[in-house]
Amino acid sequence: MSKLATIAIFILLSTSTFAAKEINLLKSIRTSKNDLKFGKAFRQFYRNLKKKKIDRVAIALMNKSFKYSKAFKEYGPLMTTLNQLQKKPITEKSFHSICLAKKNTVPNAPSLVKRSYAYLDEYCRWKFLKNISRSKNKTSISFKNLDYLKYALPYYLNGSHKKEFVRYLSRIKETSSLQLLISELMTEQYLQNQHTPNSKHLKFIKISTELTQYVQSAGLRDSSERNYFTKAFYAIKRDMQKEIKAERFNSAFEKGQQLVTFYDSNKQYIEAKKAWISILTTGKKFLYKKEAKKARFFFEYALTFSENDQLDETLFQLLWSNILFGNYKEAVATIEKFQLIKNFSKYNSKVKFWIAYTLYKNGEDELSKHLFTTLTESSPLNFYAIISYKKLLDIFDVEDKKKLLFKYSEEIKPDIPKNQRYSKNFIASMKRLSIWLDLNLDSFSNNEISEIISRDSSYIFQDEKFAKNVTNKDLRKHLIEKLVNLFTKEKKYLHSFKLVHQSLEKEMFELDAFTLRNLFPFRYLSNIKKIDKTIDPLVVLSLIRQESAFNPQARSHVGARGLMQLMPATAKQFKKNLRTHHLKRPNLNIKIGIKYLKGLFKKYDGNLIYTLSAYNAGESRVKRWRKNLFINNDPMVTIESIPFKETRKYVKLIYRNIFFYNLLSNKTVLEKSLEDSFFISLNSKR
Repeated sequence: MSKLATIAIFILLSTSTFAAKEINLLKSIRTSKNDLKFGKAFRQFYRNLKKKKIDRVAIALMNKSFKYSKAFKEYGPLMTTLNQLQKKPITEKSFHSICLAKKNTVPNAPSLVKRSYAYLDEYCRWKFLKNISRSKNKTSISFKNLDYLKYALPYYLNGSHKKEFVRYLSRIKETSSLQLLISELMTEQYLQNQHTPNSKHLKFIKISTELTQYVQSAGLRDSSERNYFTKAFYAIKRDMQKEIKAERFNSAFEKGQQLVTFYDSNKQYIEAKKAWISILTTGKKFLYKKEAKKARFFFEYALTFSENDQLDETLFQLLWSNILFGNYKEAVATIEKFQLIKNFSKYNSKVKFWIAYTLYKNGEDELSKHLFTTLTESSPLNFYAIISYKKLLDIFDVEDKKKLLFKYSEEIKPDIPKNQRYSKNFIASMKRLSIWLDLNLDSFSNNEISEIISRDSSYIFQDEKFAKNVTNKDLRKHLIEKLVNLFTKEKKYLHSFKLVHQSLEKEMFELDAFTLRNLFPFRYLSNIKKIDKTIDPLVVLSLIRQESAFNPQARSHVGARGLMQLMPATAKQFKKNLRTHHLKRPNLNIKIGIKYLKGLFKKYDGNLIYTLSAYNAGESRVKRWRKNLFINNDPMVTIESIPFKETRKYVKLIYRNIFFYNLLSNKTVLEKSLEDSFFISLNSKR
């Protein structure tokens, strides 16, 4: 048996063993009918509250099932508050007895309870203005309301309930003592909290020297003035683009220089991020017209005011202006000029990879090997880490390959005995999560997940003595394992993917056998194999994982449906009399999807990059990109040249999926060179 086969079998066994241990916990979080009824009613109440509506029917339904629900016992304080609202609606007379001038706080309450209180608080601030600005009783606009106004004022000055607040201010009698007092309160808030002055508010304030100085120092300018300079900036850019389109590159470059000079002189009026995007894209336009020197002028200027992620992207474009044309010696000179090796650890994975790849192409094997290895250790699931693995597998000998891959065969178990009993609150929280998953309430689910992950051990375990000795790392890994098993049971794979990905990014634990198997499940593999025996099933599986996360009901914002996210018009080319809802059927969706995918592979001679790009963005776009943008035969350069960010990311992620599915299946594709791995063959027999 090969070493890779041994690794794959070990992973399978360790994962199935772990799943067997989780049966008791999954049984303990089974939900009741009353749990589900409360969850549905709470969803209705919460949605309406966000729209500033108190849904009394929903509150009544919550009350009816609350006493019989074990999942929502921690919602008790909220139910007490809502019962007060049921008995006494918030009117002008009852306002001050129900809406207190302070935030409701309940220590350790579930996050959705805290959020409900926050929305109730916002509702009260809105209701306060509605009541007193529309009241026929002028005495309601009096000192009686000042306590609440002092509390709510920071929210109003920050832009909350704009129209109602201005209407309220307009009803206060000018020169009255109340108007003077409110003016002083608003001035105090502006100066203390540095709110951005609003011209509609300022006309109700008695302007002082101090406030005038603040308004001036805040750098406020008339919006028409800002718009004038921004429009002038874009007008120069449009003129330059016309010249580029007409291939008058020298004239276009002069216009581009004018663009830079104009921004330099008027940068206080033009948003820096927009200017950076414009100048960088200008450089790209010159670059893909094979005017690399002109392109570098714009990239180097963009570098002078790039920040954070902008800096990484600008440095990449500077490198790219050499790499795109295969000028790796010049790219090395760029690395040296900008000291990219010295600052290597500061850059994102893309910049790091292209530094390492440049050095490799230039024959600096040892240094590039070291940098590739660094990349695989820092972000193991990243596309650039996977490509680095491929290069390392090309470079390393057999023993080194074993070391490189064997770390995925181990399961790093948290030091928590399987017989530890969980607290009622933790089990209730897991029950609530199960309900939100069942109701497909992703925002509620994500909220509950974040809360579970952030809880301390005393909340999770019954045994206080044991809880004190659990390390934070062991606790987080333990909780993530529990959540992943719940998601697998509920077939909510996308939640698993997101949770494990985020946890790895935050370095809560390392990538191991358990996480790898749950990141890359083999659902529908047997279906794929039965439907078609001429295409590599792992390629199809990798596409399904990315397209729908194994959800046969998935539907995109543009109308693509089912496991392989087929557009109805495309699917009807392969099956007559097809109804759109038929695409929810897994086998039918896979059958049509494979036919379409195979057609693309044949059209592009097995080129994975062209095929996936066409599947995601359309064949007409790929035809245009091949003509104008794909000017280098290196598959890595081709991927990076895809102009659509979504498609570029799509191709990278599916390639990553293929890599890990092959690793877990002990496929020989792992032995292919990096270049060969971007070509897929269709066989008459598998």
